Amino acid sequence: MPIETFTTPGGKPVRLHIRPDTNDHNTAFSCLNEDEYQLPRVSGVAWDIGTYIGAVTIALAVDNPDLRVIAVEPVPDNLLVTARNLTNANVRERVTLLA
Repeated sequence: MPIETFTTPGGKPVRLHIRPDTNDHNTAFSCLNEDEYQLPRVSGVAWDIGTYIGAVTIALAVDNPDLRVIAVEPVPDNLLVTARNLTNANVRERVTLLA
């Protein structure tokens, strides 16, 4: 599975696993490089419901080092990619991943 580099809204590089022939690249690019959701600077706990491949979860965790994130993804294949991406981004210890 290819790995691509994106930039969080806060300007930090992150490397994500991107599956070929899916919408993974477009979703990651819009959530990270384009900051489609205008992610805030926050602390405490945030929820990401329908995390897909973890782009928003990772952006929140990387740009907010005091934040814990609870990410929910019901699709097993997406859940596996998210877990890999959390590990790549070194935020796994601050993210609870739920199916």
